[in-house]
Amino acid sequence: MIDNLNNNINNPMNTSGMSSGPDGENMFTPKNIAIGVAILLVVVALSILGVKYYKANQQATEEPVEEVGELPTSEAVDSTVGGTTNQTVTTPPKTEMSADVKKKFNTLLANGTKAFSSKNYAEALKNYNEALTLSDADVVYIRLHSVYSAQGNNVKALEMLNTAIAKNPAYTDYWITKLTFLDEKTESSFADLQAVYKEGLTKVDSRTKINLVTAFARIAESAGNYAEAISLFEYAKTVYPQNVKVYQAEIDRLTNTTK
Repeated sequence: MIDNLNNNINNPMNTSGMSSGPDGENMFTPKNIAIGVAILLVVVALSILGVKYYKANQQATEEPVEEVGELPTSEAVDSTVGGTTNQTVTTPPKTEMSADVKKKFNTLLANGTKAFSSKNYAEALKNYNEALTLSDADVVYIRLHSVYSAQGNNVKALEMLNTAIAKNPAYTDYWITKLTFLDEKTESSFADLQAVYKEGLTKVDSRTKINLVTAFARIAESAGNYAEAISLFEYAKTVYPQNVKVYQAEIDRLTNTTK
């Protein structure tokens, strides 16, 4: 054994002493080498498949989710009660469009609003109608309603308003605008207004429903229907209990008015 060890030391390339099996059989036979290479190839193949599976699984996990259009958002605040006005901030749904088209659309709306403020109704209509060719959005129809209403074209104004509501029925301000418009610009009866109110009540954003309730309470009061106004303020206390003291004060005021 010592001689064999010395021989390996003197001749490092000699592998005869290290390549023998338990029975002295040479382990580095062509057959054993072929088996070893085959096992190695299998291990490499499995590793490659494992890496590909991991990457595919990771990619599927990181795949972006398709965005869903935004619903109308608003702050639940009361409108005109007790002589005070709290601003209601409500954002209509966004219309998806390219950056260039969106810029042009917003410019047309701005130009139309500027023209409307200057009572240049023809120019306002021109800008708003051109905006409609870019986006059939409710925000355009409600502006068209304002123009036609200012011109005294009540039929066209109501048509535009109804279209805006049909496109965005959850937007509370549209229903309030309709009630106000019908009350002031048409011969609608209180029963007609009540029907519009009840329809809107089932469709508006629950966070701003209170604004519709108090708005109609004001219309009922202006029509001399104090009992209905009191009933509406009683209902308002359940819809928006944060303002229960304010609504109770309105109830007390209306009750004293009827005495």
